[in-house]
Amino acid sequence: MKLKELIPLENPKRDPAWQAYLDFLLEYQPERAWSLFQSKRLESLLDDRATQIANMEEDLIKQGRSRDEAREAAYSEFMPSATDLPDQASLPNVLEGQQQEIQNWADELILRPQTEIT
Repeated sequence: MKLKELIPLENPKRDPAWQAYLDFLLEYQPERAWSLFQSKRLESLLDDRATQIANMEEDLIKQGRSRDEAREAAYSEFMPSATDLPDQASLPNVLEGQQQEIQNWADELILRPQTEIT
């Protein structure tokens, strides 16, 4: 089966899915979020997920779903509902300061003006 080529987003950090996936990681996979952040791979993962979610959403709209239905289906594909995830008490402990450091980093990326490469 041939995989569909993804259409890149002009600025994935401005797509709501970018922040939504970061929030998901911080809440349900905090140790993974911290590890990716420390290894400088978190930005790339978030860009990829936002692009995948946006592409899936557009495909579902083309198939006749409303924008809200398409977004909900795309989000649920990449971010399982809380009922499908482990209990919060069983999650590894990532300090609130570490989570805040990641969120501050993300806020700076989102607010940073986009520069054109010439």
